Amino acid sequence: MKNINFLIGLIVRNNFKSVLDIGIGYAVLAYNLRNMLEQYKFDKTKWTYTINGIDICDKYITPMHKYLYNKIVIGDALKMNIPTHDVIVASDFLEHLPKEKGIDFIKKLKSKCNLLIFMTPYGFFLQGPKNDNENEIHVSSWSPEDFINIGGFQIIIEGTYIYAVHRRMNGKSNE
Repeated sequence: MKNINFLIGLIVRNNFKSVLDIGIGYAVLAYNLRNMLEQYKFDKTKWTYTINGIDICDKYITPMHKYLYNKIVIGDALKMNIPTHDVIVASDFLEHLPKEKGIDFIKKLKSKCNLLIFMTPYGFFLQGPKNDNENEIHVSSWSPEDFINIGGFQIIIEGTYIYAVHRRMNGKSNE
């Protein structure tokens, strides 16, 4: 839970209005953001923040997901034209991609938002398929140097995770 609180803090401090969650999993990000930003607004028509999600596996989507997210798209994010949002978060996502595909995807996302946050294990953590989902397999490891070599990322190490944060202000990258 410590990692999600750190992630929520990064988003909330920047006062953005739209968030795209890539790899929504158990909807932990959306649940915590709604709890923090939309306190006591149970009527979706009164929400002032947009939280959209993308996930490759539809069997994880529950009524809770459908309530918490404004929109959920099922499919391979690597093959999508990712819409612009204030914030894009890909948490526990990159380690499921071959390294080169991950690097290409990171570069693609840098121009799609003002705040881009990747949260990924530091190094390789063995994980096989979960719930008969081959997309859960870990196939790559990531280090701070990977993000530094791409350029423009601030690196934060929190426990066993790397947070790679890229900011664009006034349409310009922080590179």
